[in-house]
Amino acid sequence: MITDFCVKGLEALEYHTAWKIIEEKYRKIILTNKLEFHIIELPKIVGISNDSDALLDWLSFLDNPKSERVMKKMEENKELKKANEKLQTISEDEKLQRLAEWRKRAIYEYNTATNNGFKNGMRRGLEKGRELGIKQGLEEGLKQGLEQGLEQGLEQGILKDKQEIATELLKNNLDIEFIHKITKLSIKKIEELKQHLEH
Repeated sequence: MITDFCVKGLEALEYHTAWKIIEEKYRKIILTNKLEFHIIELPKIVGISNDSDALLDWLSFLDNPKSERVMKKMEENKELKKANEKLQTISEDEKLQRLAEWRKRAIYEYNTATNNGFKNGMRRGLEKGRELGIKQGLEEGLKQGLEQGLEQGLEQGILKDKQEIATELLKNNLDIEFIHKITKLSIKKIEELKQHLEH
């Protein structure tokens, strides 16, 4: 990665740093030597005068193709000279400049559209997920509510029937113990029903 700014946190390091994937906890085990991430910070090359650094030559060209270093190095480095000539040709050719600008704009618009499409897709996906979750939650809640309601209603209906049977048996002056055996109502409940009849 080549940056035209200084990366925060790397101020004390050189202009070119190489990073490897390392185990986080112990920081001793490198995952692989075949994968590295290089960061090159262009602002840090200003003032460096290492004559034998080919990378620095190219970075100077990227930073300022008309710099003193680049002009001097073009005499020694044919590839650098060729790149400079190509740049001059592109710079002089108005059509190519427009094409380069259109290409840059197209890449920007593609990246923006892709990013916006991703964000919109994520937003819509989350909304749809919420809707489905709410719908499923309501359906599950209704189902459970109906089951519980039916169960409670059935229990209450059975209890009411038992109480009506017990009341009829009490009206016929049957023994509380006998009524308890038949209805399975508690003795206390049967006595309450009896008192209610007496009033």
